[in-house]
Amino acid sequence: MKNNIPIKSNICQASEFISKGALKSPKDVKAIGFLHESFFNMKKRRRKTDREEFGRFGGSPKIKSKVKPGELVEIPDIATGLDSLYLFAEVKKIYGSVSGCEKLDLSRFPKLKKLTTSSILCFDNVSNSTIESLSLELEKLSDIVGEMTNLKTLSVSELKAFAIGKIQKLEKLEELEVSQVDICNLDGIEKFNHLTSVGISAGRSLKTLTGLEKLPNLRVLGVGVCPGLVDISAIGECKILESLYLENLKNVDLSVLRGAKNLKKLILSNCGSVQSLSFINELEKLLFFSFVGTNVVDGDLTPCLRLKYAATFDKRHYNLKCSQLPKNKDIGFFSD
Repeated sequence: MKNNIPIKSNICQASEFISKGALKSPKDVKAIGFLHESFFNMKKRRRKTDREEFGRFGGSPKIKSKVKPGELVEIPDIATGLDSLYLFAEVKKIYGSVSGCEKLDLSRFPKLKKLTTSSILCFDNVSNSTIESLSLELEKLSDIVGEMTNLKTLSVSELKAFAIGKIQKLEKLEELEVSQVDICNLDGIEKFNHLTSVGISAGRSLKTLTGLEKLPNLRVLGVGVCPGLVDISAIGECKILESLYLENLKNVDLSVLRGAKNLKKLILSNCGSVQSLSFINELEKLLFFSFVGTNVVDGDLTPCLRLKYAATFDKRHYNLKCSQLPKNKDIGFFSD
């Protein structure tokens, strides 16, 4: 007997599969994923979806959430509405799109911890929500999101406009990810004292990272593809920052990173040119350094030799080849 409902079944058939023994009861279902028709042909390449991480689609970041066999139900559409979804009252994770403009009554899911969607704009009974992780791919951020005071993780993408002020009630927030969003500044971010991780990508209007230096617990930071960004001096004032990933930032002064004394992992991907790598000599805790696509003007790579891992593209004016740089396989950007 299969452990999960077949991928092409409609959610309205869930009770039928339960009666046939495919699932013992709705309580067995811990995660629900909605898939588009165009996603069906990828199933052959995703045989272990119900046992491994269930990734978001449409170019969005993957969700690193593991579900056990029998706990995930994959459903292609629920155009008939939300009534059948409420059958799974014990569900802890919901991924995907819900068609229509109905409100999702969060009180119907007392154990729901993670919600990822690209279509639900409205929620009911937000004040009683147990959701700790919310990921939205929407053009407009509902003001109701700012009332989800239990949120610890928030990821938003493809918003036409976003302001930190809209979410300032989320005092428990630990992780914030903003992608493909027209964000102008980080004003107000200093109020999130529990933030440990921040990710910002494709923010075309962002010019400065001022405010990050006021986050007392910030340990992980990623910033990429922000063509208007010119001031990253705040990073040099992040005293406990451990992991930093910068991508496609062409107009910034990378030497200010010497102030981030606690850095252990640093990636500078396609970040134009840096005059010298001498600044990493001041980062005594640095173990991992990748600068693939970033040019070192003076060509001196010897500061990398004391590290456990370093990588780049070979260039004629470099005094060392990438193969001569340290490559400790136990060290990686996402390792502990």
